[in-house]
Amino acid sequence: MDESKTFYTKLKELRESKGYSLDEISDFTKIDIRYLTSIEEGDFSCLPNVYMRLFLRSYCKYIGADSKKALDNYEFYTVGTKTSQTKSFNVSDSDLKSDNSKGSSLESDLNLPQVSSAKIRGIAVAVLVILIFFLIINSITTKEVNNDSLTSKIVPTEIENKTTYKPIPNEKILSNFEFQADNFLSDGSLVLPDLPPYIFTIKVLEKTKVNIDSDGKVTNKIVSRGEDLRFDVKDEVRFDFWDTTHIQCYLNGTHLNNFFGTNNQSLRASFKTSDQRFYYKIYNQATY
Repeated sequence: MDESKTFYTKLKELRESKGYSLDEISDFTKIDIRYLTSIEEGDFSCLPNVYMRLFLRSYCKYIGADSKKALDNYEFYTVGTKTSQTKSFNVSDSDLKSDNSKGSSLESDLNLPQVSSAKIRGIAVAVLVILIFFLIINSITTKEVNNDSLTSKIVPTEIENKTTYKPIPNEKILSNFEFQADNFLSDGSLVLPDLPPYIFTIKVLEKTKVNIDSDGKVTNKIVSRGEDLRFDVKDEVRFDFWDTTHIQCYLNGTHLNNFFGTNNQSLRASFKTSDQRFYYKIYNQATY
């Protein structure tokens, strides 16, 4: 076994040795194939840490790898711990040559040097400090929506106090005029790892225009600063925003602004529960 191989290279080799294609893993786990490719290439910067951990766990479970050990190696790799620690995820040659069951463990493949109890305690404390640090960072960047509450509350961020908002040009409600082809800038889509019930929530930071169609129930109006909107989504929600800096929107615990940004632009987006895919298109604001 080549000890210089990274843990994600060994995961790829294990997957190939068992004859699993990325297409079938994507179909089963509902993870976009480009993120599976990123895992096998060691490109972990394409998604926030919380989603990459979820995708890596699902990938490992499908190919029969030890997901806990893979997540530990992922933390070591992304945090920048000593290279010797990132090599602790070992796949033996026999694993790559035989088709083991998906529930098999890779614990027996570990070949770590013996260390004193004092060193083990020191390493444990260092890892704990690193994990606490990343938990604090995640708690700052990822705002959670309380799904158990009848009235979902959103924690406002500092953008509310530091942003100079662009006022809406008139009191007309949104129409297709704001979303013409010559205003189009970019688009994108992403599979969100959320589970039902799906709750779409909007926090209004400045007076603005919104148009929301949640399972056929349309809300097209001008909303005031501080107003909260909540929609229980059964099949699909489609929504238009006049200005992406005027709102913060969430689907369950996912802050959607992280994907389409907070520039002074108009947004047209949707989420379908059938495939858990979030689609969005960004437009220049139409002039009047």
